Amino acid sequence: MRCLGVFEDTVDPEQPILNLRKTARVFVINPQGKVGMIHVKGEDEFGRRDHLESCGGGIEKGENPVRTMLREAREELGAVLRDWVELGWIEDEYHRLQRRNHSTFFAAHCEADFLPRNLTPMERAMMADPVWLSPQEIHQRLDPKNNLGIALLIGQRDFCAWQELLRRKIIVFN
Repeated sequence: MRCLGVFEDTVDPEQPILNLRKTARVFVINPQGKVGMIHVKGEDEFGRRDHLESCGGGIEKGENPVRTMLREAREELGAVLRDWVELGWIEDEYHRLQRRNHSTFFAAHCEADFLPRNLTPMERAMMADPVWLSPQEIHQRLDPKNNLGIALLIGQRDFCAWQELLRRKIIVFN
């Protein structure tokens, strides 16, 4: 598996990193060629949030990255995945949480039918309905130059993986 990028927190004042969180994240492509993204909207320790991020979350006990990616897509998007490919891994950090993330990224296609989402109470408070966007829209919305604060940190991580997806021609746009 290939390292796609390592990113430092350039938003918050430096603090020691005390925790490592392993995650799996996925760009889900529907039959119409649109990509499902999580619309984070609410307020938490990072302040007011209103941005997009890839589907995914923490690897739980007994899981591997593939199992986590499949579970998170089902929970957050209601998507049943097929034809997935591993893109590589990215490390990023959040000084505010004193945490480094090691995220394995995937791209996958999904079935046309969706199941009900299965969100935790915290996720229900922070996640608006998923959005399905064209590759052009995803590219523009994730580009770090178009984001600030926590959206910048998430955008640089997701944009890096997105560029690998484009490099491999898993999805193409002009």
